[in-house]
Amino acid sequence: MIPGQWPPWACGACSPLLAKSAMQRLGRAVIGPAGAYSLGRIAARKWFFSHLPEPPYVLVHTAAKSAHLIWMAAPTLDNRAIRFRATGRDFVIRGHVLPEAEAAAQRLLELAGPSAGNSPFASCDPALAAHNHGAIRRAVAIAGEESAPEDLGLIESLNPAEVWALGALLSAQEATPPEPIDLR
Repeated sequence: MIPGQWPPWACGACSPLLAKSAMQRLGRAVIGPAGAYSLGRIAARKWFFSHLPEPPYVLVHTAAKSAHLIWMAAPTLDNRAIRFRATGRDFVIRGHVLPEAEAAAQRLLELAGPSAGNSPFASCDPALAAHNHGAIRRAVAIAGEESAPEDLGLIESLNPAEVWALGALLSAQEATPPEPIDLR
C-alpha cells in the first residue's frame, strides 16, 4: 500500500478509522452517524445510558491502550439489544432492562442503608474481567432476600456488560454529554 492511500477494501466512511491514532482514540467510544464520542469518563457513560441515541451505532470499551476493537464490534440496530464490544468480548446489553434495574438497585440500596454506598455491587471492574465483577454487597443481598426478592433477582440476572452500564447509571457523578472525538 502506498503511504497516504487507503486500501481498496476500505469505503470512504471507514477510511478515517484506519489511522492508528484514530483507532487509539476509539477505545472507549460510541460511534454513529452523528459522529464519534468518548465514553472514557463515568459521567459520559451515565449520560449515554440515560440518553440512548437512535441506532445504528457501535459501542466499544477497552482497558488497554492499544486495542483496535472498532473493527470487531457489531453495530447496535435496536436499543432493546445494545451490542457492546469490551476488551475482546462481545456482549448484549438489554437496553429496556436498564431503567428497571436502576430502579430496583435504588430500592435495594435504600433498604440496605448507608453502609451499602451508591452501588449494589461490591466490585464493578471497568475491564469486565475480574472474577468478582458484579458481586453483590452482603448488606444489599440480605436486604433483598428479606424485603425485595424480585429486585434482587433482577440485579442478579444482569450480565457483566449490564452490570458495567448500571454501575455508570448509579454513579454519584452528574451525567455529562460525551466529548466528540476528532478523527482527522
